[in-house]
Amino acid sequence: MCRLSLFAHIRETGVKGPFLVICPLSVLPAWMNEIARWTPSFSAIRIHGVVADRARVKALCRENSYDIYVTNYERFVGDRHWFANRVWKYVVVDEGMPIGTVVAPADCRPLLEE
Repeated sequence: MCRLSLFAHIRETGVKGPFLVICPLSVLPAWMNEIARWTPSFSAIRIHGVVADRARVKALCRENSYDIYVTNYERFVGDRHWFANRVWKYVVVDEGMPIGTVVAPADCRPLLEE
């Protein structure tokens, strides 16, 4: 996970985050495992699940700040307003090919304009 080493390097330069990872649902658990394994000093949270689970996670995000937020494409689109209201230092799109079919350029504009 070379992106994690990038995050670690960026933190060493003084940039604290938060960082956003958008990935396919199939690799979301792998991202969480690799974050815990390779960057144990980083706090990470997974934003996925049914509405009640996401509401609980968003409440945690209001109370605490995390270094890395990990979500999948569909959740990113579904909760794009929540994601757009945060200032992300870096965004990683894992396997960006599907993103064109899921996220229209207008959906990304609020994130890019921050």
